[in-house]
Amino acid sequence: MRLELNLNIGNGYLDGNAANDSMSCKINIQQGWPDTMLIVPSDLKMNTGQALITFDTENGNQILVKAKLKNEDTDMIRLFTDLVQVWILLEDL
Repeated sequence: MRLELNLNIGNGYLDGNAANDSMSCKINIQQGWPDTMLIVPSDLKMNTGQALITFDTENGNQILVKAKLKNEDTDMIRLFTDLVQVWILLEDL
């Protein structure tokens, strides 16, 4: 999965928009869960299981994240990851 990010800094999280050629969605990224988990809206009909996500940042960098992908009844993409990944994304803003 490849997503282009446009992020803002929140209070302990990053949020903004994630888009690719076929969709655009709100995204929230924060530290949490022992495993990296990407929760996507069920209506996107993504295959669950392990996924490799490429984030294209506003500064033109690519950040790769391995995550468990899960469909859920939600209106946004939510990424729970370790603090190192959050920091890497934060540095690129």
